[in-house]
Amino acid sequence: MLLDVLLTISAILLIGAAITAVGVAHIERAHPPAGVFVPVSGGRLHVVDLAPERASEAPPLVLLHCLGVDRHFWNFCADLARDFTLIRYDLPGHGESAVPAAPYGIEDLAAQLADVLAAHGIGRAHVAGISLGGLIAQSFAARRPELVDRLILVDTTPRYTDELRAMWDARAATARAAGVAAMVGDLLKIWFSADALARDGEGVRYVRAALARCSGEGYALACEALKEADLRPLAPKIAARTLVVCGDDDIPSFLDAARWLAANVPNAELAWIAGAKHASVLEKPEEALTELDRAVKSRPEDLRTLKLRSDADWKLKRYADAVTALQQAAALAPNDADVAARLGEAYLETKDYPGATHWLAVSYHLNPSANDVLVFLVDAAYGMKNYQRTLAVLDELLRVVPRAAAGRHCDLSFRVLF
Repeated sequence: MLLDVLLTISAILLIGAAITAVGVAHIERAHPPAGVFVPVSGGRLHVVDLAPERASEAPPLVLLHCLGVDRHFWNFCADLARDFTLIRYDLPGHGESAVPAAPYGIEDLAAQLADVLAAHGIGRAHVAGISLGGLIAQSFAARRPELVDRLILVDTTPRYTDELRAMWDARAATARAAGVAAMVGDLLKIWFSADALARDGEGVRYVRAALARCSGEGYALACEALKEADLRPLAPKIAARTLVVCGDDDIPSFLDAARWLAANVPNAELAWIAGAKHASVLEKPEEALTELDRAVKSRPEDLRTLKLRSDADWKLKRYADAVTALQQAAALAPNDADVAARLGEAYLETKDYPGATHWLAVSYHLNPSANDVLVFLVDAAYGMKNYQRTLAVLDELLRVVPRAAAGRHCDLSFRVLF
C-alpha cells in the first residue's frame, strides 16, 4: 500500500496532470505493414512503411517538427536512414493528423511521443526536435529519461519571453480568423535569411507551401500550448547527453535560450549554425547533418564511469554534479536500485525533495528490502512539509524493521518531528 502511494505521488509530481487527447499522429518507420493502425492515448496512429529495409535493425532517431509544418520538414535527413531508423510523425493539427477537439499542453505531446515509442516496442531512442518539437523533446527527456539516448534541441526555448507570449495570442487569433496563409510572408522572414529567401530553394518552397495549407485551428491550438509552456524547472532533470543547435542569426530571445539551455541542461554543449535564422537546419542542411551525426554517434560514458564520477563529486560535496552523473547512470540502468537510491540521496542534498521522493520510491520498488531507503524517504517527505506522509513512511519503517533497529534508524527523524 505504501509503495503504491509513493509511486503515485512521484508520478503526479514529475509527470503532472493526466494525459488528455491530443489528436492523431502519423509516423514513418520501417516494417510494420502499410495502413496498420495502433492505439495510443491521443487517438489512433497511422503507420506506413517508407524507411529502408535495414533501418529496422538500426538505432531509432525521432525527428520532431516545428509549428505550422509537418513530418516532411525532415526530408533533408533521408541519408541518415543508412545508419538509423528515422521516426517522424505529424503533430496534432498538422499534416495528416487530426485537429484536437480540446486544448493541450506540451506535456501531452511528450506523452504522445511515449505512446509512439511504446506502440512500436522501442525502449530507447535518440530524440531531435526543432522549436515546438524542441519543447516536446525537452519535456520528454526530463520526464522519461530512460527512453532517451541522445537529445538534440534546435532553435528552441524552455519558455517564451512575455513579449512572445503575447505574440502567440495574436497569432492564434489571426490563424482562426484569416488562416495561417495570411501570415506566411512575415513568418518566412523569421524562418529564413534574406539570402535564403532570395534563392527560394527547396526548403523555403516547402515551408511556404506547408504553412499555407496548415489548419488554422490546429495552428492556433499549438500557439496556445507554446504560450503556456515553462520547462525551465525540467532542465536539470535531463540526463541525456544533449546538443543545443541554433542559427546565429535567429531572433535574440532564441539566442539567449540556446545559451541558457547549454548552461542549465547538465550534459549539454552548444553549436551555432552560421548565417542561419530560425529554420537553421533547413537553411543550412549540410551543416545541420554534420552536427546531428556528431551528436548521435559520439561515444557515451559507461555505467561504471558514471558511478565513479558521481562518487568523486559526492566526496567533494558537488551534489548537483553528482545528480547529473547519476541521472545519466539511471538512464543507462533504469532497473538498478542502487543507482536510483544514490540519485534520490543526491537530490536530497540539493533539497530537490520531489526528485528525491521519485527516485527513492523507484529504488524501494526495485528492492523492498532496502530499509535505509525508507529513512531517506522520511527526510524527503519532511522536506516537502508533508507530515502525514512522513508519519506514514515512519509507520512502514517500524513495520518492516525490528523495533530496536528502527529506533536507531529513525532517531533523527523522530527528533525532527517531535
